[in-house]
Amino acid sequence: MRRISALLAAGLRQNFALALLKHKVFKERKDLWLVILGGFGFVGLLPVIWLYFNVLKYAFLILKPMGQETALLTMAILAGQFLILVFGLFYVLSAFYFARDLEFLVSLPARPFDT
Repeated sequence: MRRISALLAAGLRQNFALALLKHKVFKERKDLWLVILGGFGFVGLLPVIWLYFNVLKYAFLILKPMGQETALLTMAILAGQFLILVFGLFYVLSAFYFARDLEFLVSLPARPFDT
């Protein structure tokens, strides 16, 4: 399990470069516009969050007379899994098929499994 978590951590560091972004913004005081852009992004997500909570509220109100309130949790889990499946397909294609860094991926601490 440690190898998989190390592989996952290395993939996240490589794809998002959060340490480099943190260094540029807070240490070098460059790219401060990214902080402002992040603030605008958060403010832009507020209507989406409001809409999400309204959809949950109305779905609960529809399911309550039928006695199926617990189906809301199941539907939310299924919707999340479907989104992960759809976006995961694109991620796997971009990470392994279109990537030009296979030498880096081969040197990571994951060993092939014996079947």
